[in-house]
Amino acid sequence: FANAKKCSNGGRGLMQLDFTSLRSKFEMVTAIRPMPHCEYVETYIKAYYMPDTILEEWVKEHK
Repeated sequence: FANAKKCSNGGRGLMQLDFTSLRSKFEMVTAIRPMPHCEYVETYIKAYYMPDTILEEWVKEHK
């Protein structure tokens, strides 16, 4: 997942949709609610929407 060099707006939307679907299915088949580390994954996906200059700072802050 971290080897992607570029990501289109459509790709970002699909990542969010995929994760939302995964979380929904996960919560259906397990008794674990909420799914652990959801915020981390959602923040990671949303970081792809940031401009390069802001993204560099975000990466430094979230190592």
